[in-house]
Amino acid sequence: MLFQKLMQPKVVTRRDWPQALSKLPAGDNAVEVLQRILALQPNQPRAIETLNQIATGYEKVALTWRDRGRPDQALAQVRNGLKAQPTNARLLRLEQQLR
Repeated sequence: MLFQKLMQPKVVTRRDWPQALSKLPAGDNAVEVLQRILALQPNQPRAIETLNQIATGYEKVALTWRDRGRPDQALAQVRNGLKAQPTNARLLRLEQQLR
């Protein structure tokens, strides 16, 4: 039931996910909910895919900030993406480049 509620269409567009997610209260954001789902069902494909989409969204925003000459903002977005996928190789590489 929690997963179905999470997957309902939101007003926030996919492009705006990273910023919207970062403003939700602790314990009430999509990343934390999806991680709780995966703790109960480690192979839940929709939860895995959604976390991947979230991490990819943060990566895209981070690359935009990097390209605009704002490595501090880029690094903040990379770290948000790593909350969704701590082992994401692209985000880990980008984090190293931005340090």
